[in-house]
Amino acid sequence: MMPRRSGSTGHEAFDQRIGLALRRLGVDDAPSRLARLRGLVDAVAAQPTGDNLWLLFVSLSGAFPESDDVIALRRAIELAVDSDARVDATLKAAQKLMEDAPARAQETLKLVLADVKLAPELQPAIRSKLVD
Repeated sequence: MMPRRSGSTGHEAFDQRIGLALRRLGVDDAPSRLARLRGLVDAVAAQPTGDNLWLLFVSLSGAFPESDDVIALRRAIELAVDSDARVDATLKAAQKLMEDAPARAQETLKLVLADVKLAPELQPAIRSKLVD
């Protein structure tokens, strides 16, 4: 596992997600982020199931992909000519997902909030505090 650095919570969270994914896929950990990333991407490329691709997305981006994202990543990995190309395609897909994630999260929250507002068991005082 990568050494911890104080004050780098973003890196720590990334390292933790990658480490968990590596263990889940049965891949040995590596000393550098690039080696860990390459090991993870290569393991998923060897078994590109929907679950493994989803895990790869979440590990890299910290965001949840939709089925179209997973399908596009599978295709990009299949078309890549070597490990470096697979890593590059994966990073580009994760970056796109991270760029889109705030808008997706906002839309999901709007739908959930609308459902909650309609719940008959919700007290009127609480309902009036919910904002769009």
